[in-house]
Amino acid sequence: MDWIRLIKNIPRRFREEQSEQLTYANQHKDAYRWIYLNQDIRFCCPSDVLATWVWRFHAFTLGGRAELFSFLKLAKGCTRLLDVGASAGIFSALFANTRSKAEILAVEPDVPSFKLLNETAALNSPESACWRFSPSVISHETGLFKFTSTGFGGDISAEGESVQGHTLSSLCAAESYVPDLLKMDIESYEYEALLASEVWLRQHRPRIFLELHFTLLKQRGKDAQEVVNFLNRLGYQPVDGSSFEQAVKSTLDHAGCARLALVMKH
Repeated sequence: MDWIRLIKNIPRRFREEQSEQLTYANQHKDAYRWIYLNQDIRFCCPSDVLATWVWRFHAFTLGGRAELFSFLKLAKGCTRLLDVGASAGIFSALFANTRSKAEILAVEPDVPSFKLLNETAALNSPESACWRFSPSVISHETGLFKFTSTGFGGDISAEGESVQGHTLSSLCAAESYVPDLLKMDIESYEYEALLASEVWLRQHRPRIFLELHFTLLKQRGKDAQEVVNFLNRLGYQPVDGSSFEQAVKSTLDHAGCARLALVMKH
């Protein structure tokens, strides 16, 4: 037996047990799909086995849990979320279940994920929440993009299905939507999407919860530091008062992704 691994997993198992006790106390059907981060914060996973595993990993591991609470801290006081790269919708579900009023525009071009996203909305729709959906690619220009699905996510590529592409500005104009919180996780294409959106960002000043993909950007011949410099120039800073360098260092994972919670300071 791997005793070191067993000991390391004790805190995770404790959090799982707390969640399960709250789930049964509240008599939820399909109990395994319900997750409680604490007594007040709960959400329901879609029926997909992989999505449920990913969500439980987020909720109960130390790093994943820290990411969810970082998002919730940034989202305090916000009511209009633009979730770009929503996948099955874990962040949108959290947003919907943690405020008295919530409007959500969830963007996901991957067809299997988009179906799960709609299921997530049906399972996590208190009366105070209003969900909208867009199966679009977000990038630096409008038009058709080729998108290849991996079954739970995907990538812009030379081949694949044609998907409508938008900039942040064109999507929000088309949807008559002005977010106060932008969450973005689009597998390195944050580079194109953000750098093309200076006017829109200056005008609307949304808080930003960004997954910045250092390794994937390097593989594409792009430099993540350009995104950092761009956001810094616009006046964005980590919400906790740290520097960008400190925020990247403290959240960078083994896959080369940093998770940044940002507000515009000036």
